[in-house]
Amino acid sequence: RIVQQWHDYIIVDTPFNLGELAPVLIRSAHLVLLVLEPDTGVLRSAPACIAAIQKLAGHRIDVWPVINKVTAGGEVLRQQVERSVRQPVMAMLPSDPAASAEALMTSMPITLGQPDSPLAIGIRDLADRVRQVLSARPLRRIPVPGIQNRAGGSDT
Repeated sequence: RIVQQWHDYIIVDTPFNLGELAPVLIRSAHLVLLVLEPDTGVLRSAPACIAAIQKLAGHRIDVWPVINKVTAGGEVLRQQVERSVRQPVMAMLPSDPAASAEALMTSMPITLGQPDSPLAIGIRDLADRVRQVLSARPLRRIPVPGIQNRAGGSDT
């Protein structure tokens, strides 16, 4: 019950089987970012995954397709996915093996360790879009005794 009030958005970067915790997490969110790899099987299952997320939500929820590891031919891929899922692809994150490897080796997020890489730029652009959408919606938070709420008052 408490978890249902925590999440303004969630990122689903997993195979179609979303697991036991998925319904709780999905019901708690305003927005789901569905990360898709440019793999035929993954892209073919995307419409069913979006439908399952929307059904699990039990309320109106935005599901944003985000294509990860995009290489050459990105615009054609975007058009194919948009036709398949019948909605816009919200981000196309480029494949960047060098930046990804560096991030793994240094344990530093790409956006900090490789801020000028195409992948870092794509991630920041996506984060800005999420922030813009969510800033127009009231954030759902659990009152914590002694902690200030957004309006400056105490939740106790």
